[in-house]
Amino acid sequence: MYNNYLYLRRLVKELNKILNDFYLIRVYSQEKNKLLLHFSNDNNETIFLVFSIDPQLSYLTIKKEHTPAKKNISFFFKKTLPSKLLNIELSINDRIIKFNFITGELFLIIHGNLSNAVFQVENFVEFYKTGKMEKSDKLIKYLNDISYKKDFSSSSTFNNKLLDLDFKEIKKQYPFFTKELYAELLYRLDNSNKKDSLYHLNLISNEILKEKIAVFYNDSLSDISFLPITFSSFNIPSNSLVFTSYFEAVDNLIFTYFNLKNLFDEKRKLTEYINKEIEKTFNKLNNISLQLQDENKSEKYRRNAELLLLNRNKLFKGMEVVTIETGNECQTIKMNKKKSPQENIDDYFQKAKDFRTEFEQYHKLYKLTLDKYNKLKEIKENVQNISNIKEMKNLKNDIGISDKKNENKSLPTSQIKYRKFIYSENYTIYVGKDNKNNDLLTFRLAKQNDYWFHARGVAGSHVVLKAERQKGNIPKYVLEKAASIAAFFSKAKNASLSPVSYTLRKYVQKRKGLEPGQVVLIQENTLIVKPQIPEDCIEDKEVSA
Repeated sequence: MYNNYLYLRRLVKELNKILNDFYLIRVYSQEKNKLLLHFSNDNNETIFLVFSIDPQLSYLTIKKEHTPAKKNISFFFKKTLPSKLLNIELSINDRIIKFNFITGELFLIIHGNLSNAVFQVENFVEFYKTGKMEKSDKLIKYLNDISYKKDFSSSSTFNNKLLDLDFKEIKKQYPFFTKELYAELLYRLDNSNKKDSLYHLNLISNEILKEKIAVFYNDSLSDISFLPITFSSFNIPSNSLVFTSYFEAVDNLIFTYFNLKNLFDEKRKLTEYINKEIEKTFNKLNNISLQLQDENKSEKYRRNAELLLLNRNKLFKGMEVVTIETGNECQTIKMNKKKSPQENIDDYFQKAKDFRTEFEQYHKLYKLTLDKYNKLKEIKENVQNISNIKEMKNLKNDIGISDKKNENKSLPTSQIKYRKFIYSENYTIYVGKDNKNNDLLTFRLAKQNDYWFHARGVAGSHVVLKAERQKGNIPKYVLEKAASIAAFFSKAKNASLSPVSYTLRKYVQKRKGLEPGQVVLIQENTLIVKPQIPEDCIEDKEVSA
C-alpha cells in the first residue's frame, strides 16, 4: 500500500510543503536502481530525495544528509540544473509524480520494472534508465498528454457507485484498487447501516490521505502492512508503530523490510543446514542400527577361542581353517596361518572383548545420536518461530554455529606444523606440537577413519595414525607403536607403563566451550604401553623442524 496511488497523493501533499522554495542542485546515482535528488534553499538547508526503482521495493523517501561517493558515481540532468522548484503534481489515477521547475519538468515514474526518471526541457529529453527510442517517444507523449493535480484534498477519488462488488470488475474501473482496499470495503458494508459503496470508498480514500499510518508485519499476508489506523478489517497489533508523516512511515517500512529480509535469509540458510544435519544424523542412526544387529558376534568369537583352547594339541602354525566336533555338529573356524595356535586363540579372545566393548559403545552412541536427531527436529520447528535477528543469533550460538569465519578452516594443510614418524611404507604417525596445533592436526589433517591416540589422564599431544596402503584392520602391534609415541609425548613420558586411549577420528568431537586441545571421545579403547619412540619408527626431521 505504501506506493499505491492513493498514498502517493499524500506523498505529493507532504512533499510540496517540505520542498517549498527549494532548488534542485544535482541528481546522481551511486548504486543500482537508486537515484538521489539533492535540494537546497537560500538558507543553505539541504534535503535529499531518494528514489528507489527496485521492483522489490520501489519508494521515495527523504534524507537530511548524504555524502556522495568519491568514485563509481553518475550524474544526471546536468544541462538543466540547478533549477528552482515551482510545485509537485501527481497524475490522475496513475503513479507518475511531476516536479515542475523553472527550466523544465522532472517525471518520476513508479511502474515496477518500467520505473524511471525523465527530465524534459522544451524539446530536450534525458532518461535515468535509457530504452529504445520508439518506446521513449511513446512514453514522452503519454507523460505530456495525461492530467496532473497538485491538491487532492477536496476531490472525490471514486465517482460511480459500485453496483458489482466483484474485485476484478472494480479493478478494471480503478486500476489502483488493491486487495487491502477491497477487504476494508466489504468489512464496512457488512458492519455499517449505510450500504452505499461510493460513500465508503471515498471515506477510505480520505482516511489514507489524512489519518495516522500503522506499520506492522502482517502474519496472515506474510508481508509488511502499511495502513491507516482506522482500517478495521485488519487486526492491527496494539504495539504497531504509528506515524503522522508519510515519509517517517516509509522510512520505518524500509528498515523493517531489510530486517525481515535478513531474518528470512538467515532462516532459509539455517533450515538448509539443519536439514542436512538431520539427514546425516538419520543415516548415522541407520548405520549404528546395522552394527547393533550383530549382538551375538562377541559370543561367537569367545566360543571360537574356547574351542581352539580345548583343542590346543590339535593345532599347529600354518593352518588356515580347523574343523572341531561339538556334540552332533562340526564347527569350522578360520585361522591365520602366519600366527601360532596360541596367537590365534588370543586374537579370538581379544576380538570377543573388543566387540563387546564396541557393542556397548554403539549402544551409547545410538542414544546420543538419537537425542541429537530429536533435538535437530525440535530446533527446525523453533526456527520458524524466530521473530528477530537477535533470537536467530542466540539460537545459532546454542547449536554451535558461528557467524565469524573459522580461521583454522582457512589455514592450508601445508601450514599445520607437526612431528611425523614413518613406520614401514604403509604407516605414518603424526604428533601435535601444542594445544592449538593438536586441534588442527585432529580436525584438519586427520580423516574420519584414521586412528587417534592420547595418553590417558595426563596432558599430552594428539597423535594420528594414517594407513597409506593398508586394507582391512590395522594390526594391534602397529596400534601399540603409535600408542607408545603418544605416551612419550605426554606427561607420562618417564613412567614405566602408561595407559593410552585410542579410537577412530570420527569418534573425536570438539564441543562448544572446550579449550584448545580439549576434545570429547564418543567411544574409546585402551592400550597399556611403554612410553618410547620405537626404533623402527623413523622421524621425518624436515617436517618436525
